[in-house]
Amino acid sequence: MPSPEIHDTASQSSKVLWANADISNLARSDEKRVSEEELLEVLGKYDLRNGLVALGRVSSAIFNSKSPDKIGKGGYRDPTYGVFITQFALAYLANILLVSRANDYKYKKQITDRQNILTLCNIYSNSLVMPELIRDPSKPFDRKDFPSLMVRMHSEQLELQFNPALAISRNIVIFTKIINEIQPVKFENLSTIFEREVGLTISEYFFLVMAVFACAQKTGTFRKESLTQAAIPSLKSVLTDEKVSKFLDMLSADYNLFKEEDKRMNEGLLPENTKTRFNPLQIYPIIKTNIPSEDPYVVPNIIFALKKGFAGLYWWFHEYFFAKGTHRDFRDYFGSVFESYVGLILKGIYGEENVFGEIHYKKGKAEAKFIDFWVRSGRWKVYLFEVKAYQFPLLAKRTGEKELLKKEVAKMVGSIKQMYQRIQDIPDHDELKIFRWKKLIPVIVFLDVPMVSSNLYKEIIETELDLLEVGGCPGIKKLKVYFLNIDELEAYQGAVKKITLEKIFGVIRKDEREGFVSVAAKNISGRLSNSYLDSIYKDFWKQISGGGPQVQEEPEFENNGGINLISGAEPPAPLVPNIENTYRIRVRGVKKLDPYIIRNL
Repeated sequence: MPSPEIHDTASQSSKVLWANADISNLARSDEKRVSEEELLEVLGKYDLRNGLVALGRVSSAIFNSKSPDKIGKGGYRDPTYGVFITQFALAYLANILLVSRANDYKYKKQITDRQNILTLCNIYSNSLVMPELIRDPSKPFDRKDFPSLMVRMHSEQLELQFNPALAISRNIVIFTKIINEIQPVKFENLSTIFEREVGLTISEYFFLVMAVFACAQKTGTFRKESLTQAAIPSLKSVLTDEKVSKFLDMLSADYNLFKEEDKRMNEGLLPENTKTRFNPLQIYPIIKTNIPSEDPYVVPNIIFALKKGFAGLYWWFHEYFFAKGTHRDFRDYFGSVFESYVGLILKGIYGEENVFGEIHYKKGKAEAKFIDFWVRSGRWKVYLFEVKAYQFPLLAKRTGEKELLKKEVAKMVGSIKQMYQRIQDIPDHDELKIFRWKKLIPVIVFLDVPMVSSNLYKEIIETELDLLEVGGCPGIKKLKVYFLNIDELEAYQGAVKKITLEKIFGVIRKDEREGFVSVAAKNISGRLSNSYLDSIYKDFWKQISGGGPQVQEEPEFENNGGINLISGAEPPAPLVPNIENTYRIRVRGVKKLDPYIIRNL
């Protein structure tokens, strides 16, 4: 598990940040905690559109940068001032700017100056209020408080450090392949629903996501004509005025709609949890501005655009079924789809000949299912994989509230109980005799649980297991069960010949500073990768470019330059700490800086 690292920023730089007076005044005092209301008041004095464009360009610059000061795709550390400039800080600032009283009227102040943005990012990292910064100093920070802190930091930071190519490929497989192979019983095929409601096929929708990405990553802005007049022969039938309009209707919001969504999603949120407020850019990553003479569409954060475009499709369907009161049926169905996807990934890792599906057997009068997948590894070892399309609910991720976390972790422990009960059946059922006298290694694969493979929830899990131990499950605490998220399992294929799952978890459990992907990556030369998802990614680009480039190259849209999505997985960047503000900040007059210079951060 990545751990916060405290950096002595004072010794790194004696440079002075000359920010505008109202921005610098927010951070003049080392002891001051800046509130959301204070930021709203200051940013409300600035030009809205130009501010969003500047933040969007910095976001793209970080994403595409090859600088040694870059931290994954999630951040950059300014070598002159030592300031962290992160995707999550930029996305937060765009959110606050949009819901402030900022507008596009003339004579508004500009935040486009580089040092204004650096100072705002510095305020975000060091001064912006959070529960740990306003707690009673007489009460020590207890180990029991740690999961709450780390879940919030994961929600704030690591969720924007996903691997783009893996996320793209995963969702292409799930939503263009598997949903057409596994038909729902209680509702229509998802492809049919999507095309009827949106007016696009899912494949067309994915192509348009990447077209917008290509248009916006250099300038942060685009016009509808940037798409409809693009010279991409293979997408001629997709880049029509009608289809582009329907796509923009789905993913874009004007200022008022964005504010309404923000109010709806963040109503009742405690002020100290502002860093993990719900950012409506997760729903509307494209903002339609009010100045028709300029490019009307702005992408304030390139990471949110990719995340919404691909991973957000699940939530589009969830909202659709929630409105109809049938979201539980959808979740059950998606669980089957996700299980099938995990099976594909396992076959790519261990070989199709070594991966087997569920075994059914009689248990009393009922029929039981042993496990979702089991994998033969050598003569005496068997991996048992149970699949759960589960992710923490939004409120638990935003607040990290202890009781909410206990409730969610208890659900995870329920899957340990299920695994325990199935293993207990092995001696009594001949259908399961193949597992007798074998070394069994149980693994549970989740869709998305913050830091699930780490030791973060160890104490909560042990408490729950103590209750099960005396409640009818003797010996359950001795059962070693490993937890993984799907993105970790995907990345593991690149290291499977070098290190076993159990050895990776052995390292993690001894050293809390380690994470699953980081341990796996240390055992190979180069980046982790997944050959199956790489092939899906290649095919995706071939459909766009008519046979075009290989995955390791830089696919290009003819109208607007290159796209560089690296397919190999890399460990998440360390969590950026909240530290005392040690930068010297001075006031100066506004100096307009060409936003393109921001790309050279």
